[in-house]
Amino acid sequence: MIRPASHLSQAQTSKKHRHKSLHDAYVKCLQHVRERRGLRLHDWRRDKVAVQERALAAGRAAAYFAVIGLAFAIYQNEYVLGGGMPSDVQLNLAKLANSLCTVGSVAAVFRRYSLLIRLKRITRHCRNLVPLLTSPTWPEVLIDPHFWLEVFIIGIHCPPYVTEEFITYSVDNIIMYRAETLGALANSVRVFLVLKYFRDRWVYALPMRLTIESFTDAKLDGSYMFKTFSHGWRGIATIIILWCLCVIFCGYWYRAAETQACSLPSAVNPLCQHDRAKTWTLYGQEFEPTNSNYYLWHSLWLVLITSLTIGYGDIAPSTYYGRVVAVVSIFLGLA
Repeated sequence: MIRPASHLSQAQTSKKHRHKSLHDAYVKCLQHVRERRGLRLHDWRRDKVAVQERALAAGRAAAYFAVIGLAFAIYQNEYVLGGGMPSDVQLNLAKLANSLCTVGSVAAVFRRYSLLIRLKRITRHCRNLVPLLTSPTWPEVLIDPHFWLEVFIIGIHCPPYVTEEFITYSVDNIIMYRAETLGALANSVRVFLVLKYFRDRWVYALPMRLTIESFTDAKLDGSYMFKTFSHGWRGIATIIILWCLCVIFCGYWYRAAETQACSLPSAVNPLCQHDRAKTWTLYGQEFEPTNSNYYLWHSLWLVLITSLTIGYGDIAPSTYYGRVVAVVSIFLGLA
């Protein structure tokens, strides 16, 4: 008996579906067995591109935590300079948020260094044909001095319910700084994590970067990025952006250096009652330090005209630390 063609095609189709289902079941069973044994069909730890993507994601997380923590640090500094008390719940909530961001940023930096070590292992494996190390990377991270340097820079902050007054002498005058102010200045240095993230993002996006580095033994890093961005209109735009950022940060640092915390309602140090703390002497002239004269716009104006090598003289630093910031602004303009 001869079967019709349509019946044969249906039989073949059903047979193919049955074979496909059996194959899928076999693959799932094999994958389950390998996962039970700790072996995966595709291990990202052996994939250089996948490790790079995860390292970039860790750098992005560290930059996010750094920026958010800096925002909370600036808020707590402005809160104290505005007359708030260190024991206020609102202030300590901001300090707690900054502490959590600090922990998150340190964890993200640790993750990034761990992935970079794994990336070096893969590169060494591909270039030198040595066995790929699969041991944990955290011991190598903990002995890396660059990691601990970043942890030290990131970790400096003002924790909740911790406050202190620091008395110093500047130009024969007594000046006091609060821990919230110094913590905000230290947190501003965390911006380097943002710059590192944009550097890594640009470098990792270069076409054929891994192939070029493998065959030429060249390293396409931040120096190559700086050289690339230093040509033509892109170079001018880069210089303007970096200069604006430096003016903003120097202005904030100058304002903090010239702020007299003895005039705040939260001041309790007995040296604030000294005459040299209430009245400052500069070039033979006496004046009372008022923080309103050194708000951020005045500080930005001084840094701006100093970096442009103009220097009208309408605002002048009255502390040693303010003079240091002014000198930095001068070199900024010369650069």
